[in-house]
Amino acid sequence: MSLAVTKKTLGELVAARIRDYILDHGMKTGDRLPTEQQFAEMFGVSRVVVREATKSLGYLGIIRAAPRRGLTVGLIDNDRMAEIVSFNWMLASMEPAIALRTWAIMTAGALSISTQTIQVSDLAELTTLAGKADVDGVLSQAETEFTRKLLLVYGCVGAAFFGTTVIQYLRMFAEKNKKKFTSKSGPVYKQVVELLKDKQNAEAEALLLSHINSISV
Repeated sequence: MSLAVTKKTLGELVAARIRDYILDHGMKTGDRLPTEQQFAEMFGVSRVVVREATKSLGYLGIIRAAPRRGLTVGLIDNDRMAEIVSFNWMLASMEPAIALRTWAIMTAGALSISTQTIQVSDLAELTTLAGKADVDGVLSQAETEFTRKLLLVYGCVGAAFFGTTVIQYLRMFAEKNKKKFTSKSGPVYKQVVELLKDKQNAEAEALLLSHINSISV
């Protein structure tokens, strides 16, 4: 059996070198980077190749280019990244059941293993988001935002990205295939917040899992 080898373009290699440069120099968002000409001389490539690399990094938000200020370190645009990941899942024809299971695992994992205590301000925001999610319904933007906030509150940054990306993917799947997802559980999010407020995490987890597991197309 042969293994396919993906050959990177020169622009992709330079983009990787620029990312390494940012990390190796401990740079933060807003810090100024070398110019494209300086990068070209540093890496021994043409400025055209560096421009290709900086444009690809700029699309993801890693680099920002502004007149008179030049190149600076940016911040990855999570919404754009989620669009790319969702599109990739569409190309791979990921089954909705797998996506729903992933969402359930992310949510249950956060509530099961986190030892963090929810702050009063976070509870207030979760309550507001819960109300919107209950009204707007399954796979709504409000449900996405509630899920993101819930996972972030429990310190699960990676799960927050992938968990909300899964919901966006399911919404994209429904739109492209002209299908409608429904849930048998009805409004649950205000109840979930009330349980979390009373530190009944296991009960909140069970209610969320019941909701996700009842979603069907």
